[in-house]
Amino acid sequence: MMIDRVFVSVLLLSINGFIFCTVFFLLEKYAYRLTTAKTMVCISTIALLSFVMPFYRIASLVDNSENYFRNYKILVFEDLGSYEYIVGKIRKTGMIEYFSSIWLLGVIYFFIMYVCKYFYLLHRVQANKFYMEGTTWLKIFNRLKDEKNIKNVRLVCCYAVFTPCSIGIKNRSIVIPASMMNAFDEEEMEFILQHELYHILHMDLLKKLFVMLLSCLNWFNPQFRSLRINLFHWLESAADEAVTNGFAFNKRLKYSQLIAKVIELERASSMAAGCSANFRGEKTKKNIRRSKKIMQKKERSGIWGKAAVVSAALFSLISGNVVAKAADTPIHQMFSKNVDIVKSSEIEQMEPSDIVFHTIDACTAHDDLNECIEFDPGIVQHEEPSQAEPRHIHKTEDIILKKHEKYQNNSCKTTYYKGYTCTSCGSAWKGNKINSVIMEICTH
Repeated sequence: MMIDRVFVSVLLLSINGFIFCTVFFLLEKYAYRLTTAKTMVCISTIALLSFVMPFYRIASLVDNSENYFRNYKILVFEDLGSYEYIVGKIRKTGMIEYFSSIWLLGVIYFFIMYVCKYFYLLHRVQANKFYMEGTTWLKIFNRLKDEKNIKNVRLVCCYAVFTPCSIGIKNRSIVIPASMMNAFDEEEMEFILQHELYHILHMDLLKKLFVMLLSCLNWFNPQFRSLRINLFHWLESAADEAVTNGFAFNKRLKYSQLIAKVIELERASSMAAGCSANFRGEKTKKNIRRSKKIMQKKERSGIWGKAAVVSAALFSLISGNVVAKAADTPIHQMFSKNVDIVKSSEIEQMEPSDIVFHTIDACTAHDDLNECIEFDPGIVQHEEPSQAEPRHIHKTEDIILKKHEKYQNNSCKTTYYKGYTCTSCGSAWKGNKINSVIMEICTH
């Protein structure tokens, strides 16, 4: 049951994330004009968190629908509306029952894969590293480290990596490929080391690893993968922006050309990008965008620009959660295991005060199941529940659900269930059985 609840929450959060990220991708280019790459990192992080932070559940706790979805069966009236008809047909095939298990297997697989990649990289670096004693690299590194007051960072050279990068959470290291040890002049060395020290100072590797772990929950979602790559791009751009701040045009040009030079020198790309913060970046197209940003001398944006971008992001996040909350009933009907598929003629909704155990005046029969529903004298019939519409906070009231089953031997059984219904959309939940009455001879 816990796996089922988490799976449904991930699906609802995918709706939230889709709304947020659609807006984000449309406005990303314009937002950067108002702010900095560092702020864009924050916005990209919020975009990714929209896939995992269930803020919509606050409303679910307020209206108590979270309790209903968890502990009671949501009714699917397969003869009311096209959506519930489709849900009923699909649920009866039994395929949906395996979705949560397939999702869990995917989570486990990707978690093991990412963990193994990370420790494999650490092992390769540890086994193939050597220290750069007496080199220009070490001289520049020690000077920059003292200037920035960064401790517990080592500079190593390694045969097993092919692009400058920083690795490690506790024991942090900047790794220079052995093939590039003598490929740069002093200014280029300083560019690379400043870039990697920025990643270490801002704990970018920890952010990357955290996002990779979140990817396990959303392994099936290509949009999450696009956002992850986009965040990694902004992390690199933020480092570039910090390093090149105050540079003249010629110096910016040299820094931009350095990125292309590193790519040309790189012999292979076997290292997992999510397991390190590297100078090269991710993809060629992203690096072209990155070079353009470097060459554009960007004035420091004011507080109002940052406030406008963050406000737009928060508005998109709230809007996405509103839509996710509105879709809770349809998603639960399709994917939750707490579902009961019925016809509207099989279930009668009653007020608790309407329960009367006495002679039945009439019943209607279901042709296939030979079932009928009791109608007690004097009971005011309530309107049939309408198809759930994703538009609101649920407003629920207690009801009694009554079902009458007539068997082939002419006996019958009337069962009463505790229930709840939403007075706005007609969603109904069936709870525990209250009572049942069995008659050896049905008098209907």
